Amino acid sequence: MGKGQERLLSSFYNLIYPPICLLCRKRSQEPVCGNCLERLTFIETFCWKCGKPTNWSVEECSFCRGRRLHFFSRSLFVYEGEVKELVHLFKYHFHRALAEFFSRLILEKYADFLKDVEIVTFVPMYSRKLWLRGYNQSHLLARGISQGLGCNFLDALIVQRRLEDQVKLGREERKKNVKGAYRVKERAARVLKGKIILLVDDVFTTGSTVEECAHIFYRAGAKRTKVVSIARRS
Repeated sequence: MGKGQERLLSSFYNLIYPPICLLCRKRSQEPVCGNCLERLTFIETFCWKCGKPTNWSVEECSFCRGRRLHFFSRSLFVYEGEVKELVHLFKYHFHRALAEFFSRLILEKYADFLKDVEIVTFVPMYSRKLWLRGYNQSHLLARGISQGLGCNFLDALIVQRRLEDQVKLGREERKKNVKGAYRVKERAARVLKGKIILLVDDVFTTGSTVEECAHIFYRAGAKRTKVVSIARRS
């Protein structure tokens, strides 16, 4: 299907199903209208190393102090309330418009944090889980961010074995669950060396997954790994 046909089909679809805000259900050209966006809890003050929400900006916080982390991180929102609802819609109900919406917010809010990024990649899914869901929301988000930055997008990682659902696990169990679960693809390994990598995930919970991925990038010779996510558990 050509671009002209896609636009025509999209216009016809919007005529029958006018675009609405996913939260208040009122007419809106954005998936989240301006009024609803103002109600969401943006992370305004945070740890400059790991991105944890704090009462005031700090160099290190209770999460990262004394730990050797292989990444620096930022998140848009605290993972609660309507943010959880939006993430759920994005992950499980294929609201693709949220990928562009969230990526645009990340690019605007963290422009300085992202300005030296050279390669954008994402946290992958196990093949069967990807097949069942049909898409990887972090992949969609990373695509949008890479296009906005005008830098290379790289499908860098592969999941080597089936993982337990991280949501059901505690902090130590999460670490064990992801240990050795990922590896860098052979083609990607040559590209990563000496580069500043941006790793994209949907929700930052304990940091076990992104730390495992960032450590792998470090061993592969990456200069630095930065992480962005839609939301973070406080």
